[in-house]
Amino acid sequence: MSIALPVVDISYGLPAAAGHYITSHNISLQEIEDITVIMILASLEAVVSKHKTSLKLLHRPESG
Repeated sequence: MSIALPVVDISYGLPAAAGHYITSHNISLQEIEDITVIMILASLEAVVSKHKTSLKLLHRPESG
């Protein structure tokens, strides 16, 4: 659950980017919808399956 909120918040950027792409390109709405759904599902699946095994915490370097 600790990663659920950031993942959902970040994934909201995909539909926004898709909407921007639609307004600036002549492309099928269905194609963009399909791509967007695939990207959202794939990103969620990757986070769930890889979060504990491959992600490491980042540490800020000490200044000075």
